[in-house]
Amino acid sequence: MNRRCSRALSLSAVAICCVQARAQRAACRGALRDPSGTAIAGAAVTFCQDPSQTFGLAVDRVEITTDAEGAFAAELLAGSPYVGWAIGPVDVHGERWITSVCNLPCAGRQVDLVAVRRARPHRVTLRGVTPWRDHVPPALRLLVDGRHPLTFDRPLSGDGTFELGPWPGFDVAFELVDDKRQPLCRVESVAEDVEVVEFPPLRVVDVETVDENERPVAGATIAVWPRRWEPCYFDCDPLPPGELTSTPTTAATGERGRVSLPLAWAKEPRDVYYVGVAVSDPLGSLLEIDGKVGELPYRLELTAADPRVLRCLDGGVPLRGWAGVGSSSGFSAAGALRHGELRLAATSELVRPVTYVRLEPTDGAPVRVCVAEALELAVDLSRLTARTLAVQDPEGRPVPFAQIVIANRYDVWAREHDRCVTDAAGRVELRCSDDTWDVLAVTDRAMGWSRITPGDPSAIVPVHMLPVGLARLRVVDGDGRPVPDARLDPVVPRWHERPADYLVQRVALHLAFSQRSDHDGMLIVPMPYGEFREVKVVRGKRRANGRTIRPGDEIVTVELH
Repeated sequence: MNRRCSRALSLSAVAICCVQARAQRAACRGALRDPSGTAIAGAAVTFCQDPSQTFGLAVDRVEITTDAEGAFAAELLAGSPYVGWAIGPVDVHGERWITSVCNLPCAGRQVDLVAVRRARPHRVTLRGVTPWRDHVPPALRLLVDGRHPLTFDRPLSGDGTFELGPWPGFDVAFELVDDKRQPLCRVESVAEDVEVVEFPPLRVVDVETVDENERPVAGATIAVWPRRWEPCYFDCDPLPPGELTSTPTTAATGERGRVSLPLAWAKEPRDVYYVGVAVSDPLGSLLEIDGKVGELPYRLELTAADPRVLRCLDGGVPLRGWAGVGSSSGFSAAGALRHGELRLAATSELVRPVTYVRLEPTDGAPVRVCVAEALELAVDLSRLTARTLAVQDPEGRPVPFAQIVIANRYDVWAREHDRCVTDAAGRVELRCSDDTWDVLAVTDRAMGWSRITPGDPSAIVPVHMLPVGLARLRVVDGDGRPVPDARLDPVVPRWHERPADYLVQRVALHLAFSQRSDHDGMLIVPMPYGEFREVKVVRGKRRANGRTIRPGDEIVTVELH
């Protein structure tokens, strides 16, 4: 069995300290079959760790090949959510069996995959690449469900027509990246029947850094983040993505304290970028770049403030490993600990009360920490409270492999901080700071909620799962043939009873929009809160007119045109 895996030191995106079993990895086993039940040998099966677990570093990725019986066994990191897909070998017609993207894989679980269709590579014309070539050498990255690289980046010399695919699911994102693998621009949700992909136009913005005496600051690192918007529902993820999943684009100022930033700029109001600056000692201001670009460069003023230091301890003993800090704006600073300390030089946003810390030592079991109010930027693991989340069904039986999102309750909002997966006994061990934490758990058929409050002495926190209503749709084409990989339109339809709690609302929507139709065209949609009105079912350019769908046993036939 051929196995490839790559893993960077993981900065766990966990809001509460989550301690998994001492075994770092466990096998996710299963078999790949076609719709008739025949085993598919020699298929490439890929598992990708959820990006929210890595704090912007490389995700854990495991690639294996099925044996003669279609079986596979992938060693995955315990406690982390993964997605998986499979692409079969080329047959005599030049086609491959392909699965949808599955959100069930995790360490220790049995996950069988069923191919939903056969496809071959197709030709796609790329436009808008050439302007980027004049600034940086661009390469093309295909992102399965908008987040997971399908294969290696493909260098591009400019616009042209290329043979691409096939890919799992039906939609991928096309992304241009530079020679440092940093994203330049992207096009969302490109279907396999799309023949032309045009990237957003390039706009060069000049930024200069000066100190409080108007003197230019050379060698300052400029970091650029796109403005955050509501979550996109193109992916197969049943939970919202983590707060700090975007990787900033960075550049350094020259001798005159200036730098030119090439940015993707489409004609939409959401094209706003945040720009922050970090140097060795001072803290930089925060800048927002929008469409009102003047003749003069944008200016970032630096003040001579003492550097801030994050101290990470375990019972007073300095920890080794990686650490990172973020704030409510989503900015972050991360790096290797030196003698238990991380020197921070970033925007002033990092000193707000909602600042939190994430940490994972390089040895031993994964230890993930979040401190919601780290004004002094000091973390001591020995001061955190040990708890266990026990996920149960209405009869009190454990719910294995439930996916969990953990959020800090700040004012009326629940700010999402982390993700994890319960073990085979339905449990996750935690150590957490004395704050209010919301816990939401989901499976493909149930949803549960719990809360940890300050001063709560409970060592075991139950999370009671309740079944959710299911809408059953059979998706067909004009000839009555089943259509696989169809989904609800991610443009949010009218929801009859939308929950008031924002985090619960996001989780419920992601749970509904993460579903795809199988090889028989069956699309089963979990609906925790009433009916959807004016909903559309789509696959690529095909779509069905809006209609109302409700939970129930009746199978509703939807015809795509």
